[in-house]
Amino acid sequence: MASAEDRLNDALRRDDEAAVADLLVQAIDAPPARLQPWVDAARSIDRSDLGAKLLEASGPDAQRRFAALQLWSETGRAVAPEMATLLEDAPADDPRRLQLAGALELEGDAEAAIAMMAECIEQAPGWLAGHQALAQLRWTQGDDAPLASFDAAVGKQQQNEALHAAWLGTVKAMEAHDRLPADIGVAMKRFPQSGLIAMVAADGYSELGMPQEADALFGALAKVDNPDFDATRARHAMRYGRPDLAARFAAPGATRHNHGECWAWLGAALRATDDPRSEWFHRGTSLFAEQSIDLTEADRTELAAHLANLHRGSAPPLGQSPRGGTQTMGPLLKRREAPIIGLRAAIRSAVRDFIGALSPPEQGHPFLSRPRDSFRFEGSWSIRLRPQGHHVAHIHSHGWISSALYVDLPQEIAGNADRKGWLQIGAPPSWVKDASEPITYIEPAPLKLALFPSIFWHGTMPFDAGERLTVAFDVVPR
Repeated sequence: MASAEDRLNDALRRDDEAAVADLLVQAIDAPPARLQPWVDAARSIDRSDLGAKLLEASGPDAQRRFAALQLWSETGRAVAPEMATLLEDAPADDPRRLQLAGALELEGDAEAAIAMMAECIEQAPGWLAGHQALAQLRWTQGDDAPLASFDAAVGKQQQNEALHAAWLGTVKAMEAHDRLPADIGVAMKRFPQSGLIAMVAADGYSELGMPQEADALFGALAKVDNPDFDATRARHAMRYGRPDLAARFAAPGATRHNHGECWAWLGAALRATDDPRSEWFHRGTSLFAEQSIDLTEADRTELAAHLANLHRGSAPPLGQSPRGGTQTMGPLLKRREAPIIGLRAAIRSAVRDFIGALSPPEQGHPFLSRPRDSFRFEGSWSIRLRPQGHHVAHIHSHGWISSALYVDLPQEIAGNADRKGWLQIGAPPSWVKDASEPITYIEPAPLKLALFPSIFWHGTMPFDAGERLTVAFDVVPR
């Protein structure tokens, strides 16, 4: 007879989320000795509530209790006060403090999160993850000096290479171009032999429009074997109109490591050079879909109101694509409010239809080769854009299928000849020299769901008035 864990794994393979949930409910009454596979399964079907209950039922252990609170936070429950109590005697740089900061921000108290993290940094000034989290919090809240703790730390810890690399990477991520050249100079003067800092500096010089300085560093780093850096090299080559070189840089990371950004740059380079392999890669428009999800107008209105309450005024996290808008915090589809539960069910049905309609699996293709029997949501969020808001062209390097679901839209978006507010797929960022035109445009409409490969470049055009409210998510094979 199959064990309970074997039955759980079988249900996951069959993509039978109802059966997985039933098995989890049964396990709560008799927690298994190996908890982690069950908790992972709960999160995989976006039932963090069942995972939390399972942890709670397994015994009065403070570590498990904190883990349960993390899962409850994903569902939308307020947990920060209890988290803080459990951490009263913990070291200042305890990694769980990052979870507390996230819970505070999710619950609408970003100021408390900032104050707590700032106090921790004073006690543990070498805590890299703490500096990064504090800079992120301050950035999203519009702080005039989001890098204050980092700046103070690098001034005092002038021999801390890892700190300088993290600091420089954060400056670049914030696109603080007014200070980036000087900061690169400081870091490279202090660590002239550091390959780590040189890699960040090369990318920074490229972004700053300093190709000669960037070329010199990229040349010195030619022997670095790392798919992330392959993507950086390809990005630099595309930025300055060298698509043949970009394809050569991106190919190893794509084919050997299945690296998402390398695939994206390889696809862009193939289009830019009219390489016949571009058709193999992109497949015209056959890998895109537009569907109307199974929600009523009343459902849409309720969902729009609910999402509006989750937009707490935070700017999108560092490195994200929105410009001129806000982004919800936390994994949206793990929340347990009724509008979100209904939304997830409708989205899941549409995604299953999309996967079922794809052409047969094809070995070697970065999209069509992926397993299809079972899938999960890798991330999910909502974006609210204001007038002139837009998404810069980007990809989702850790996804398989990406999306845009339109919940509420300005009137001007429908049918406008300039495609303001529309989704465009296939065009790399505008800073790419001689960038290709989009493969297609998708006109938004309420409750329309657009689905497309995560490694395809996509962005939106600015619009003039009103607000544009969307939900987005990534899907990966389970």
